[in-house]
This record gives sequence, structure tokens and C-alpha cells, in this order.
Amino acid sequence: MNQKFILSLLLSVTLPLAACGFQLLSDYSFPSEFGSVYVESRVPTQGLIITLMQGLDTRTTKVVQNRADATAVLRIISASFNQRTLSFDSRGRPREFELSYIVEFDVTTDKGEFLPKQSISLTRDYEFDGVDISAGGNQREIIRRDLEVQMARSILRRIAAQA
Repeated sequence: MNQKFILSLLLSVTLPLAACGFQLLSDYSFPSEFGSVYVESRVPTQGLIITLMQGLDTRTTKVVQNRADATAVLRIISASFNQRTLSFDSRGRPREFELSYIVEFDVTTDKGEFLPKQSISLTRDYEFDGVDISAGGNQREIIRRDLEVQMARSILRRIAAQA
């Protein structure tokens, strides 16, 4: 009886997830043209590139270090962080900021253009604590890293959507 209960509990959790299309964040299904992928970037986007390479390295797709060995090329054309002040405190010091991350990319395969040049923009707001200045800098860096991870996932989803 205990085994039947566990089995029914397991099925009651997994079946609805499967029915709604749930999949793990790192489990992307890429098109067949993506047997080997080269990631090209001339902009300083180390966090983005590392996350993209980890996401592209799946059971069916491998990241290669040489462009000549690739069947697909993901090219990061530009990447930039921008910050603007949203509000000030009563003394005129910045209190709230908006950090945005904009990336342009394209994808080509052996057959030609796969994804034309596209731009993705992500934005996060955060408050700055004037008392603890080091916390504000740390918070900004944490948000930057989070935006790089979210950007990589957005790019990978766009590629996987073409499968």
C-alpha cells in the first residue's frame, strides 16, 4: 500500500508538469544544425559567454574552440550595460537606479543565416543605500551577473525555439 501511495504521489506531480510543457532551465533542445557551435565575441562579456557555452554544451550539441570545426556560429555583436538614476533622496543623492543590459547577436550555420541580427534588452531596478556604500556596489555587481545569466537563457531560448 505504501508503494502505491508513493507511485500515485509521484505521478500526480510529474504528469501535470509534463502536460504543461515544463522543462529544466538547462535542458534546451537545439536544431540539428547545431552539432558543434562556436561562440564568437569581440566585446568583454565573459559572464555571458561562459553561461552561453554551458547552456550550448548538451547531449546533442558541443561547443568547439575553433570556428572551422563548427556547424553553427553564435556571434555576439555588441553588449552593453547602462545605468540611469530613477530617484533621489531628500538631500539630492541618488537613491534608486535602473540597470539595463542590451545584447545584439546573430546565428549562422553551414546552410546560411539561421537567426538574423537581433537585440535583447533586460532591465532591473535597485535601491542604493547611502549609509553602506560598499553594499550598493555589491548589489550592482550581483544584478549585473544575474542579467548576464538571464540574457544567456533568453538567447538560448530563441535558438531552441527554431528547432
